[in-house]
Amino acid sequence: MGDGERDERGAAEAESLRRRVRQLEEEAGALRELVDNLDVGVFTMDDAGGKAIVVRANPALARILGYPSAEAMIGQSAFEHYSDPKERMETQTQFMADPVFRASGVLRLEAVRLRRDTREPVPILLRLKATFDEGGKLSRFYGVMEDTR
Repeated sequence: MGDGERDERGAAEAESLRRRVRQLEEEAGALRELVDNLDVGVFTMDDAGGKAIVVRANPALARILGYPSAEAMIGQSAFEHYSDPKERMETQTQFMADPVFRASGVLRLEAVRLRRDTREPVPILLRLKATFDEGGKLSRFYGVMEDTR
């Protein structure tokens, strides 16, 4: 194979890679647009030492919990929003001890009362999918939240 052929092949591979990157960027943009326009709250949380820190949120989640924007939720602990600290501890203990949750990572909670920034309780339906690290420690949550009022 000559240098010219090698250059042509390299150029063709580079162009194919550029097309694939553009395609992936378009798909990511479409998914972001979809999530940002849903009427249900969508979020990702890292466990971060048992604090459940929000790393991604859509505008609906911000609206449900009374934040001015999804960006304002980033870095906040989800556990700060329980109306009753006792309910938070009971809920957290209950789902962490549940063998079905530990095996599947799937959790569905109804009528959990979270509070808005205004401290007004909001009854919600929460669905979570958790991931665990190799040692079985909780790592990340992916979830959706609906205001059930």
